[in-house]
Amino acid sequence: MSAIDDFSSAATAAGASVQRVSRTAATETLKELTEQPAVGVPLEIEDVSLPDDLETAPDEQTLRAARTGITASPLGIESLGSVVIPSSDDGTGPISLFPERQIAVVERTNIVADVESAFARLAKRYQTGANDAVIVTGPSSTGDMGALVTGVHGPAELHIVVIDDE
Repeated sequence: MSAIDDFSSAATAAGASVQRVSRTAATETLKELTEQPAVGVPLEIEDVSLPDDLETAPDEQTLRAARTGITASPLGIESLGSVVIPSSDDGTGPISLFPERQIAVVERTNIVADVESAFARLAKRYQTGANDAVIVTGPSSTGDMGALVTGVHGPAELHIVVIDDE
């Protein structure tokens, strides 16, 4: 299996859905996955745009009412099927945590083999003072009360869109 196949298998096993799409199909895929109301952070991924009908500067009320949050992920971790979501001034942290449905967009070229490789890449960000990121593996879940429950401390759904032009 290829690295992207391993990533997809691990993410699916953790409860996420994975869509591998071309750069030209990514914007349409995001529209199809989005349930309104929705919030998002500008993706800064070449030729990929957020759906037009979502809020990119939500106030607290809009954020709490949102059904879908869309963020870019600068890294995926193949061995875990995880995406890395950095916290930043643009609201990436809250937008990735409050809505019940999270859509993370990662470029295939940014999927690394393992956690050690991810931390090596993140070290460059940390040197600039950007030192807060969450490694997301599947939807939020907890077993605090004995039974496994999803969506208590974050999104109940995780959809990963992998931009794969190869």
